[in-house]
Amino acid sequence: MRTRVQAVHRMALDDGARTAPRLSEEDRRWLTDEIDAAVVRRLAHPETEAPAPRDPPRRPRLPERRQATSTDTLQRILDERTKYPDATMAALAQHLFDADI
Repeated sequence: MRTRVQAVHRMALDDGARTAPRLSEEDRRWLTDEIDAAVVRRLAHPETEAPAPRDPPRRPRLPERRQATSTDTLQRILDERTKYPDATMAALAQHLFDADI
């Protein structure tokens, strides 16, 4: 399984992606099923051409960010993190939300 995921990451990077794609568990299962099915088809009928793979599962689109986080906001987040260095990320996120940052 790990080798398959690495192959997908390598292909994405070779195709010009700046970072490797993040694959969800559903994507990994789909990838594994497609690769296994293609191998079985090739082994069963080596003289025939493998059919095109199915389309990957559709994922809901994430809303696009409208504008970048301002440097003022980033500085406020950094200041709060400095005040609470031992806070977990979840606790810090809740604190930032409560402080309307």
